Amino acid sequence: MCDIVLRDFEELALDGSNYLEWTVDAKILLAAKSLRETIAPISECTDAQKAQATAYLRHHLDRDLKNFVTEEDPLVMWQFLKDRFYGPMQRNKITSDAKDTWRNLRFSDFEDVDEYNSTLHRAASRMKLCGEEITENDMIEKTLSTTHPRNLWCHQGYRVPSMLSTVICFRC
Repeated sequence: MCDIVLRDFEELALDGSNYLEWTVDAKILLAAKSLRETIAPISECTDAQKAQATAYLRHHLDRDLKNFVTEEDPLVMWQFLKDRFYGPMQRNKITSDAKDTWRNLRFSDFEDVDEYNSTLHRAASRMKLCGEEITENDMIEKTLSTTHPRNLWCHQGYRVPSMLSTVICFRC
């Protein structure tokens, strides 16, 4: 039998490795379905709204994780998952991992610009989810400061704010 299940976003992994991304997606889905207040501490939701929110949340959990999450109230389930995957120790590890990824990201380590760009944006969004503000200028500076030394002259124009420095480098 075919086991095709349509999900609106990626399910929460058993180890919680995608917890931060999952919470953003879950909040967006609940807001779109007018159910966001079901995970708010003070709300006047009906039992039908709570049941619908619980169904959506459970639908986006790993099959093995569902065995541990037996709560029927979406607020209690939300808090349980937060305590399990984003407690103080987990939060410190996630933040530390995100900072390490950002710190060790080097443009010169990639053969493909698209691959670097994807990794850069993934690292930046992870940092933002951890509460660190990463701006476009930070990402540009990260890229320019980690290019290979032989291409150093190509990016000098991007750092100098003058009309003459915006010459496009064709050799890079």
